[in-house]
Amino acid sequence: MGAKHLIVVGGLVPPLLAPDAADAHQGSADIDLCLSVAIVHGATREYCRSIEEHLDPWFELMSPSGFRLTRIRHAGPVGFLAAKADALDGRDDPKDGYDVAWWCLNAAARPMDVAELVLTRPAFAHPLFQESVALLQRAFRAPDYPGPDGYARELHPHLEAGDELYELARNAAYASVAAVIELLVPRLWDGGAAR
Repeated sequence: MGAKHLIVVGGLVPPLLAPDAADAHQGSADIDLCLSVAIVHGATREYCRSIEEHLDPWFELMSPSGFRLTRIRHAGPVGFLAAKADALDGRDDPKDGYDVAWWCLNAAARPMDVAELVLTRPAFAHPLFQESVALLQRAFRAPDYPGPDGYARELHPHLEAGDELYELARNAAYASVAAVIELLVPRLWDGGAAR
């Protein structure tokens, strides 16, 4: 009962969406869960017990991306990008830009293949996803914008803008995410018809 209402969202999702990534993900300082409350007929005790059962050991080590949840569902590419787009618009945390860029750099070999992972999801056609993509465009407009800069800050915490590795990271993040967005935008306006 509880498993279908409990979903992992946030910073743990990128390595779950790209379990065979070449680059290890930095992980997350917390676990963000989305719980849909769909309790009917007063079965709250059974519902809570079911959730507890699914929270009992649920990580297994995997490589190279780090770990994988074994019992709990997680957000898909559209939900992940929508949540991160909202976070990038509403707070100043470099981890959000890092997560989006890391996923776009590691989910598939080419931006076209990463975009396809999003385009093939039913939620892609949801009207609110257009707003999410617009927010991502705003955050990844140039290498020194919050998205790419967050990726570089998380990847190289002891470096700063101007350092070669930092700038390479910012440029890679910008190029990858911008390329994916560029492939998504035309399909958003045609309702995803060209799938």
